[in-house]
Amino acid sequence: SGIIMRTWARQNNVKVREEDAIQSNLMSRECTVTVDFSPHEGAALKAGVIRYPPNPEANWGPKSRAGKRPRAETEVKQQKKKKKDRPHNPDLKQFPCRRFQENQCDLGEGCRYKHVPNQKEEIQS
Repeated sequence: SGIIMRTWARQNNVKVREEDAIQSNLMSRECTVTVDFSPHEGAALKAGVIRYPPNPEANWGPKSRAGKRPRAETEVKQQKKKKKDRPHNPDLKQFPCRRFQENQCDLGEGCRYKHVPNQKEEIQS
């Protein structure tokens, strides 16, 4: 990057301040690489391409982040309807209590799950 800046400064006759030792030291060095600032033949500037095209639509630009998007009112209504259709407190007595099988359930009859003795213990005894 230093070589490019020195070449540009020499081509555009940038004045070197004598009191700035760093600038005069850098500008006094010879460039080992040749730098060409002329536009390339296939550059878009020569082809008539617009450098900054207009926006494709109104309110174009960064949108909201990916993830949770605001839902349409119909989706919200459908979800509320599904929640109403489900039983609020399902009967869990059909499932055995895991804590009871491990002898760790302290709820007794207040437990929402069925207290069934462990089948493995019955087979062993």
